Amino acid sequence: MTAPASRVAVYPGSFDPITRGHEDLIRRARSFADRVIVAVAVNVAKQPLFTLEERVALIRQAVEDPSVEVRSFDGLLAAFARTAGATVIVRGLRAVSDFEYEFQMALMNRNLAPGIETVFLVPAFDLTYLSSSLVREVARFGGDVSQLVHPAVQQAYERARRAGRRIVLPEGSDERVRAAAAQIEAMGLGRVDLLEGTAPCSPLPEMVRLLRARRPDRFPTDAAAAAALEHPLTFGAALVGLGRADVMVGGATFPSGDTIRAAVWAVGTAPGITTVSGAFYMVRDDAVLTFTDCAVVPEPSPEQLAESAVAAARDRRRIVGDEPIVAFLSYSTKGSAAGPRVERVRQALEILTRRRPEFAFDGELQTDAALVADVAARKAPGSRAAGRANVLVFPDLDSGNIGYKLVQRLGGWEAIGPILQGLSRPVADLSRGATVDDIVDTAAVAVLQAGERS
Repeated sequence: MTAPASRVAVYPGSFDPITRGHEDLIRRARSFADRVIVAVAVNVAKQPLFTLEERVALIRQAVEDPSVEVRSFDGLLAAFARTAGATVIVRGLRAVSDFEYEFQMALMNRNLAPGIETVFLVPAFDLTYLSSSLVREVARFGGDVSQLVHPAVQQAYERARRAGRRIVLPEGSDERVRAAAAQIEAMGLGRVDLLEGTAPCSPLPEMVRLLRARRPDRFPTDAAAAAALEHPLTFGAALVGLGRADVMVGGATFPSGDTIRAAVWAVGTAPGITTVSGAFYMVRDDAVLTFTDCAVVPEPSPEQLAESAVAAARDRRRIVGDEPIVAFLSYSTKGSAAGPRVERVRQALEILTRRRPEFAFDGELQTDAALVADVAARKAPGSRAAGRANVLVFPDLDSGNIGYKLVQRLGGWEAIGPILQGLSRPVADLSRGATVDDIVDTAAVAVLQAGERS
């Protein structure tokens, strides 16, 4: 006997943010579908309050049902629904005025995907007034949205407002950067200082003095410092270095080397740190792993590996909010192999041990021993970090860069970064292929790096 086909419903929308009304429709869709896919749309015509990644994460927190899946999509809904194996598209109607537009969309989707039906659902009576735009307006003016949205959404609003940071975006001539600036301010992440043009205005005398004081070898004269400040990234980093801004996000139109150089010149490294490193935050559902260094130092010394661990642990507390558990990765676990590369990791562990940091760490560990409790019990019994690590220190840039991309592309994890670590104040780097959402995400992480105001 042939088993009945699975009924898959796709519920699309922008969900900016998800409301109690959305949650009600998802629950009701489950009454006639075996599986519901909440499809979060990328809509360049809108300026969302929450980034795409934040919207996906908030829906997952609000809807704790294993038969409900949350995905993002860009392009035609009918094409996404076909690829997802859907039999039904679910649409919500809050008012009669919605029907004409929705009816036209349903006819178009049926033409594009004849085998997929559209089902209209009306929300519960007490939720018919509720919309994401209404929630956004209430939240922006400091109103109470606790009864309108899931607690996770409310907390995200509050945390963003509390930070109150000034964010410098030095590449204001770029269309993506301008769009990101509008989103950052709309989300309440901070006040944006958008520098226009490829070269900013004349540097302040304090900026010249800052560079000369920090790097007298590199800037022996005022003229040399002023010439460096003609670069937008150096100008922006100097604003952070002087305390006139809290965060700089740059690199949308310049290589990473320019961002790092500007940060080192104008901001400098944090106390006890001499090396700038780069981490990726790997996210899937509720899991977050820190991968370091995946972006900056090709062949780190033992000292640099130890410093990368310290910087990653410090930032994880601020960004993720949990306790860092650090694993130094290797092809060896606790002496199972030997060689110069293993010895370098062991030396890094010894250096970190002497620093007596206030977080759990261990090494050398193979990746399975670092992450899987059963494997850790066999390979590294009694370890403080094995089997439960959330910060993975890779032995070199090859393994770190390859590792995060494998996890991202084959494992389906989201990769946020690179996040520059080890600086005294946040300066964030962007890929030159960064999207608007990438810029907003990076700014959000940099704001968290700066910490919340008391």
